[in-house]
Amino acid sequence: FPAEDQQEVSAFHRRTGELQRAVMGATRVLSEAEDRVKHIRKAIMDTPGIDPVAIADVEAIQKEINEIQIALSGDRTLAKHQEAAPPSIREYLGAATDWYVTSAPTQTQRDAYGHAADAFKEVLPRIRELIETDLKQLEDKLEQAGAPWTPGRIPTWNAE
Repeated sequence: FPAEDQQEVSAFHRRTGELQRAVMGATRVLSEAEDRVKHIRKAIMDTPGIDPVAIADVEAIQKEINEIQIALSGDRTLAKHQEAAPPSIREYLGAATDWYVTSAPTQTQRDAYGHAADAFKEVLPRIRELIETDLKQLEDKLEQAGAPWTPGRIPTWNAE
């Protein structure tokens, strides 16, 4: 069923496409952060005399990553056990997108987009804080303690 207003359909597809781009990028950034945390955890264990607070910091960062991943992609643990879980941002986004349909978006699609957009507005600042502040501060502590290099961290070096 062709839509009466093709510009409306195109605008909706642009909005959902932009949100999908942002969500997929955020998911990837979070995955990369989790990889950095794994290396940081190992570097902490390999650094004698490091402030024990660093261990608590890395655990807090991992907990935040886990919570954000659940918001973005759903709770895999509940899914494995066939338990009901609230829809994730990506699930809502999937319900909103149907690129091959030329009819106007349904109210269900509009609602799904709205839920995904509202939830992502809450998640994106948490990701920024996690990456740009929390992870950076922890990596700075590692650098000051002379910890082994970890991915994502630019080492400092002073010529003597």
